[in-house]
Amino acid sequence: MKVRTIGFVALFAFLLGICSASGYSPENNTFYYDKLFSKTFELTPSSEEIVVVFNPGAKFEEVKSRHNLDEAQILAENKLIGIYRSASMFTMSYTIDLLNRDQMVKKAAPAFIDQEGFTKYCIPTELTVRFNDGVSDLRMQEIISAIGSEVIRKQWTPGYFTISAPEGKSYFGAIRELCTYDEVKFAEPSIISYNDACFTPNDTYFNQQWALKNTGQSCTGCLPYFSHDIDAEVGWDTGRGAPGVVISVIDTGMDLTHPDLAANLLPRNGDDWDFADPYDGSPDDEGDHGTCCCGIAAAVSNNNLGVAGVAHFCRIMPLRIDLSSGYNQNRADAINYATSRRPDFDGLILSNSWHMSSGDFTAVHDAIVNAYNNNVLPVFSAGNTNGAVNYPAAYPEAMAVAATSPCDERKSLSSCDGESWWGSSYGPELDCAAPGVKIYTTDRQGGAGYSTGDYFDQFSGSSAACPFVAGLAGVIWSLNPTLTNVEVWAIINESADQVGGYYYDPITGKSNELGHGRINLATAVLIAQGGPCCDVNMIPDSSPIVIPPGSSFGLTGVISNPSTNAIITDVWVGVKYLSNFFQLWYFPNIPLNPGQTISAHLNQNVPVYAPAGTYNYIAYCGDHDLATKCDSVYFDFTVTSAVMPNGATDWTLSGAWEYGLDNDASNNLPSRSILSNAYPNPFNANVNITFDLPYPALSELNIYNILGQKVETLLKATIEAGRHNITWDAADYSSGIYYYKLTIGEETITKRLALLK
Repeated sequence: MKVRTIGFVALFAFLLGICSASGYSPENNTFYYDKLFSKTFELTPSSEEIVVVFNPGAKFEEVKSRHNLDEAQILAENKLIGIYRSASMFTMSYTIDLLNRDQMVKKAAPAFIDQEGFTKYCIPTELTVRFNDGVSDLRMQEIISAIGSEVIRKQWTPGYFTISAPEGKSYFGAIRELCTYDEVKFAEPSIISYNDACFTPNDTYFNQQWALKNTGQSCTGCLPYFSHDIDAEVGWDTGRGAPGVVISVIDTGMDLTHPDLAANLLPRNGDDWDFADPYDGSPDDEGDHGTCCCGIAAAVSNNNLGVAGVAHFCRIMPLRIDLSSGYNQNRADAINYATSRRPDFDGLILSNSWHMSSGDFTAVHDAIVNAYNNNVLPVFSAGNTNGAVNYPAAYPEAMAVAATSPCDERKSLSSCDGESWWGSSYGPELDCAAPGVKIYTTDRQGGAGYSTGDYFDQFSGSSAACPFVAGLAGVIWSLNPTLTNVEVWAIINESADQVGGYYYDPITGKSNELGHGRINLATAVLIAQGGPCCDVNMIPDSSPIVIPPGSSFGLTGVISNPSTNAIITDVWVGVKYLSNFFQLWYFPNIPLNPGQTISAHLNQNVPVYAPAGTYNYIAYCGDHDLATKCDSVYFDFTVTSAVMPNGATDWTLSGAWEYGLDNDASNNLPSRSILSNAYPNPFNANVNITFDLPYPALSELNIYNILGQKVETLLKATIEAGRHNITWDAADYSSGIYYYKLTIGEETITKRLALLK
């Protein structure tokens, strides 16, 4: 044994010596400039994933085994390219160095994450370059040769080449050098992408995960409801998480070898992750509960196995605590440990599906404050008491999550799920809600868990709701790692759907039953990407406004686009009276160029039947269909008791927006093609589809079913610039999900429709 130990140490020292002597040197200036669109790509080397280019004839499994690699993506065998995660004891740079010394490997380098959170699998042996029109073949070849490259492939596009990465030069330095030539239109990495189609997981039980995609399938004991889900499938087309964002599930641990979880497990590297047992550092699940929570948040997806988590590519850091007879101070320790790791990650979320039956506990509260102050998002279950929100969720620094039933209401003793023995806790401390009844998720393998298999279809409680929100936070942070925890928190609340028929305060956007509402992944990722937003204002003609029923008042509405992109926004107005909000009018699809401001002088009638009292007159702008409110404004008016004879009979609003500041109609054309959200959506038989073109173009508008089959062509013609409206009559089609796809030249835009009959 002693000889073996010495031999191993000697081998380890030898390998370290090789690496330090002439090893892989990470590139320092990992950025390149898109000279065509004036954008700089700031790239960060992934700490998890490695791009490996193999030599012809390489034995992939042998290389994988020799370097202790796990596949992060399906091997692109025909391209001799693999994407791997290192499971070795060596650092990332050492592992890459060893791979580059392997005779079967042509080149290995880290993947890169850009400033928008996207992972770029740059092929380290290749670059691409596009030359301006009119550059001669000879000059193009001279420039390629001048930087030390050769043409690998001449692309179909004229003047566009895949070229070799020059030896002896930095990868991104070569790209930057190419861009110094006036003849070069742009240069960038050669990138391999994965799963770029409209995404639906192929996991075995995905069609039973109503919380992610509710097609009306019935969970045991539930009534079938359609579309009462977190809109995950549409959101996944934009973001599915990233390995640099970590979800720490502080719970009973995790089944560390579960086939649907193990690949997303963050390496422990010898740290003690068991805060329930001082003699065991491993967070292996001994109570089932934690494994279920881990699966909801971040089960591996699209692997032809089991279930799909919300954040497919986020890493899981399971910290074990004892929820049956544990110490609160151990829970505080776990939270503080997780917080100490924040500098290691692009984002860190704490998923806590537990409460403290002992009530308020200073150490736990202090730990949550510490997490909050260190840019960590602490998410907690509200509780299952059908009463007040429990601790720790009641702390203001904790994000409190309630549970919803399949019929999109707060889980209560009488909700549609048949579980009459519990209800989700509720109250003013709530932030949002997520599905929490009969959730299909991972279970401890075999007979060790809640079921006799590897999965459990009856996981219920606000314990289930909490990891949905944690997973959503992971997706948001992955799309935009520059966000703070406060901003991620705000996006989750802002993007929630105001469901359940409860009263949502028009000023705060909150209800007592579900907080800001049930989470929506599709809306959240739009906001996280910095989606189009707006500013709205209203100026009454006079103030204060005191009028009799049947009279009216005038105001000027102002809507502006503060962004640098063209947008299409909605404006809707209403009144709040005695805590009830009534929408009065809706102005859909208002186009605004960058920096543009438009106004409308409006006249609001107040009907003769309006009761006396003080009203709030409120305007919102944003996406009406998705209930995304980018901005809001209000003023008060008072209705007296005296009625105006022959006065107004309804809350009618008159007036029109003044588009543009002059008569040049071209000022109102968008700078890019825009496909608006269809209205209404969901719809019964007819739906209106609006799109805007910046220039005349051959345009095609098609409808596809959920299988991707084209069912109808609504338009195929050359269309003038400007706004166009088309109505689809779906009377002959069955209920379900459809997609409308607009093609303008080589550009395509696709959005979703829900037909309900």
